Order: sequence, then C-alpha cells, then structure tokens
Amino acid sequence: MSDARYATASSGLLPPWLAATLAQARLFTAAPILLLASATAISHAKLPVSLGIDVRPVEAIEATDKHELFRELSPLDRSFRNGFWTYTTERFFIIESAMLALGLQNVVHIENDARVPSQSFPGLEVAPRAGR
Repeated sequence: MSDARYATASSGLLPPWLAATLAQARLFTAAPILLLASATAISHAKLPVSLGIDVRPVEAIEATDKHELFRELSPLDRSFRNGFWTYTTERFFIIESAMLALGLQNVVHIENDARVPSQSFPGLEVAPRAGR
C-alpha cells in the first residue's frame, strides 16, 4: 500500500477557485495530491503543472458496489442546486473507489471550497466568488 496522500473529488463541475485551493494545500504538504473528476471537468480545469497534482478521470476508475448502490438508491434531491447534495456525498464513494483501484490506504480528503485568505500567503491570488 502507498504512503499517505491527499485527495479531492467531484462528480460534478470543478469550482473556478480549485487551483488556488490546491496551491494552498501544496504549501502545507509535499505529499501526493490526487484530483478525481470527470474527464469533462478536468478538461476545463486550469491547474498549474507546477503544483504536481495527480489528476485522474473518474471514468477510468471502477465504481465499488457501494458506490453503484448509492447511485441507484440515494434519496438525495438531485434537482436542488444541480444535484449539490448528491455530489457532496458521492465524492466520498469516488475516493473510496480510487483508493481500492490505486492500492491506497491512507487518504485525507481536501475540501475544494475551503481556503485561507490569500493575505495570509503573499503571492497567492484571490479567486472571485461564484455569483459575484
């Protein structure tokens, strides 16, 4: 099994501030960081290569039986905010599927919308908030 790493996952669109969030995460760790998202979302992401993020399309990772069951039976409202609750829950099934597929044992989930204000870290850009 591999050493500890960090991961963020999305079964929907990636937020425009993801690069800034991952840049901040990189300031705190040299450990591998894994981004799991749809191939379409990845194609629109603007992540600097210098961050060294391991980017994997979810389509290339086989879903676990639990993940498939979640997709089939989830009572979460798929219409609220374009499936917000479904996506926020499904990301943990995606991480579990990736852990099994990649032989990972110790993974810490990174919230992709939690950032420290850039004033704390000179040189980091503040990404605009959605809807503003």
